[in-house]
Amino acid sequence: MSTSYPFGQPVDVKVTFEDVGTKFDPSTSVTCKIQKPDGTETAYVYGFDAAVLRDALGKYRLRVVTVTTGAGTYGYRWIGDGTTKAVNEDTFVIRPTIFSAP
Repeated sequence: MSTSYPFGQPVDVKVTFEDVGTKFDPSTSVTCKIQKPDGTETAYVYGFDAAVLRDALGKYRLRVVTVTTGAGTYGYRWIGDGTTKAVNEDTFVIRPTIFSAP
């Protein structure tokens, strides 16, 4: 079941890259793809997009600002490329607001 957040709440999507319990940084690239409720997708790449942050070995996060894109189900997919490849994806829901001007 997806986690839900109120309209306008920034959401941090996170990933930890691990292989048999050992954290690692992908050697080639780390990408996070966000799919908005309308189906449009945007890719964010660590080292090129300041929004993708490395918190520790193997741990990355991206803050998704939802106030400009609206309510609905968002998808995200982390892709680690290099010697060891890894993928993780999930969804979250932004609930609609009851206010006329959020």
